[in-house]
Amino acid sequence: AIDSGVVVKLNNGASIIVDGKINVEGTENDLVYFTSNNDDIGGSTDNDTESCNPVLDEEGNPIGEEQACENIDQEPSKGDWGMLFLDSPTELSVFNNVVSRYSDGDGFFLYNGASIISDNFNTDSGIITFGSHSTFENLTAVSIEIQSGSDVSIENSTISNPNDSAIYVYTDSSLNLKNSKVKGSDGYFVSIYNNSNAIFDTVEISSNESNGVAIGVFNDSSLEISNSNITNIGDGIWAYNDSFLNLLDTSIDCQNDGITLFNNSN
Repeated sequence: AIDSGVVVKLNNGASIIVDGKINVEGTENDLVYFTSNNDDIGGSTDNDTESCNPVLDEEGNPIGEEQACENIDQEPSKGDWGMLFLDSPTELSVFNNVVSRYSDGDGFFLYNGASIISDNFNTDSGIITFGSHSTFENLTAVSIEIQSGSDVSIENSTISNPNDSAIYVYTDSSLNLKNSKVKGSDGYFVSIYNNSNAIFDTVEISSNESNGVAIGVFNDSSLEISNSNITNIGDGIWAYNDSFLNLLDTSIDCQNDGITLFNNSN
């Protein structure tokens, strides 16, 4: 177990790989951090450098051998460390009140059926699930990719990707999304495909100022959406290749087409 207030720092592509169960139990006032070694949260632990220059007079000439030195702090940046990787098909892990930052692109993998219960997980990267049965509440993430027979529930959350899609659900997977906000860019902001399904209730879907399709549903997949709002400068919903839509009390405000059906979809 990792208790509240613990700060875990990694660098040079290092990752945390868990073959089994892990419980990370932060509190709202005492979070657990997974972060870069260059992050000063919890105190500086990196090798800061010192820069020294000659002391100059008013005319810009050196004054003897005097040196003026300053400490240069190494700033953390995206990709400073690898990922959190859970591989546990039989045990349920807990991630409560956790911040994960400065990892590589998709920084949290739930692999081989690894599943978690999470409340207040904040990450500046993406999440990928493989056969996972997980529940997230108060999640903040760049993206989530739900695949390979995964079944995921998300509530009271924000998923926002300024550069790409925010949500993928595919290959016999399902997503139940409630009371949440989704922002995507280009392509499909939300993609549901290859015999997968999603249920959205009280969800706001919009673009990060880019042209694309808010939701794509295709290849024998389905979407049920209620009490929701879709706003986009591109298109609203595309469904094709034997896919199904069910909309209830949902508004679509788009500059292009609101709903488009192709190839035996309805």
